[in-house]
Amino acid sequence: MSQTPLVDKGFASVRKIGNGLYATISDSSKGLTTICNGGFLVGKDAALLIEGFTTAAGASFQMDALRMVSQVPVKGALDTHYHFDHSMGNAFYGANGVPIWAHATTAKRIVENYGPMQGADKEAVLGALEKRVKDAKSEVERAHAQGDLNAVAGVFQIANATVLALPNHPIDAAKLPMTMDLGGLTAVVESHPGIRERTCW
Repeated sequence: MSQTPLVDKGFASVRKIGNGLYATISDSSKGLTTICNGGFLVGKDAALLIEGFTTAAGASFQMDALRMVSQVPVKGALDTHYHFDHSMGNAFYGANGVPIWAHATTAKRIVENYGPMQGADKEAVLGALEKRVKDAKSEVERAHAQGDLNAVAGVFQIANATVLALPNHPIDAAKLPMTMDLGGLTAVVESHPGIRERTCW
């Protein structure tokens, strides 16, 4: 990995990690523009962006970093899964004509999980969690309830500040692995079952 970042904005930096391979490393202690990690692959003919991040500004940051090293056409952006920190910035890609690739179930999960939050009454979404904090019988129980409340409140705020943009190139898991020839560099897309974390909403 390159010791010197290609670019560092505090909330995230981009470093070269191999020939045509760049990692976008987030630091959420310095802002929530990206939160998750991502990156991009650059061949001589095309590039592939990885992740939509939490905000359109996060996706834009990564595109700007790509353009610092290459002007090749972008073949697509890949959401690794539907969680808000990987997909809420998709609107930037959509607005810039970048195809958004993801597992065939990703769009449905984005709509199911974040669509109902948009324009919803805050009390309706957070009321039960606020009651759990108030009714906690111990400090440990209160701390767990407060953690859940903070997580959902954060996602609620992000969902309401976002135009949901869905992947428009669904990937059929039955047809994986799939290869993308970028010109001298081949991206291989695979799908593996994941574990849903309790705090990921």
